[in-house]
Amino acid sequence: MEEMKEIYKIFNNKKSIFNNEFGTYGKLYHHTNENLNAYVPDTFGKRVLSVSSSGDHLLNIMVNGSFRIDTFDINRFSPLYQNLKLYSIRYLSSEDAYEFLNSLSPDLYFKFNGFLPKKEKEFFNFVFEHYIDDIAYCMFYLQTINNIINNNYFDLDNLNYLKQNIRRLEHNHFCTNMYGLSSFMVGNYDYIFLSNISQYVKNVDDFLHFIDYLRLCLNKNGAIYFAYIYEKEVKNAIQGVKLINKNFENKFDPLKYSNILDNIDFMSFNSAEFPDKKKDSVLILRK
Repeated sequence: MEEMKEIYKIFNNKKSIFNNEFGTYGKLYHHTNENLNAYVPDTFGKRVLSVSSSGDHLLNIMVNGSFRIDTFDINRFSPLYQNLKLYSIRYLSSEDAYEFLNSLSPDLYFKFNGFLPKKEKEFFNFVFEHYIDDIAYCMFYLQTINNIINNNYFDLDNLNYLKQNIRRLEHNHFCTNMYGLSSFMVGNYDYIFLSNISQYVKNVDDFLHFIDYLRLCLNKNGAIYFAYIYEKEVKNAIQGVKLINKNFENKFDPLKYSNILDNIDFMSFNSAEFPDKKKDSVLILRK
């Protein structure tokens, strides 16, 4: 498998491990750095498209009712890690899955690794066999603060629900960045979650034109959660768009995008990192 050969090459050359941040073989977040528990809506019976990232978007969406979910990410490690989380829930007890999802315990990994698909098994056997050499720490941003607050699956009842229903999951993963999605998508979605991709956008026009195109891929009453804004409380749509990043603040022309602004909603809620002191926000583009 050519991809596994490339992965092993990266692992075996520690000087260059995961130095391509947010690239094809970049670091992963151990857990989301968003307060998903606060903003992912009821998804029962809905068809959903989401960035995969740490796999937490998928799990939170499932807990909220949807089992028709497509994911995408340019990072080739992301779908492997997402599957690792899914299989831990499926094959460990809920108590052990809770512990594994929080700690990535090697002992718990070797309780269920035999059930993993071939690629995931080869990859994570390598990762966990070298765990004491800190390879896993090179691979992950080991964020553990507020995991339980930010994720709805850190609840034994919710983990039991996932365990009982996980075989219902209808899931496709697309190895692409956001702009390549049109080559993969078939049919429309009720919800699209783009996480904090907008934080790294350099060309404002390209991004806004693309999310306007994605709006055509929504079912009636659908929505795109297109920008996660850290530690800022949004008061109106124009302010929210300008808060996305400095490129938006400097280059966003409200008159040029009145059709988008007229369809933007926003939410503010307890910050993922500082829940008692600050607010995060998410911008939502409606059909």
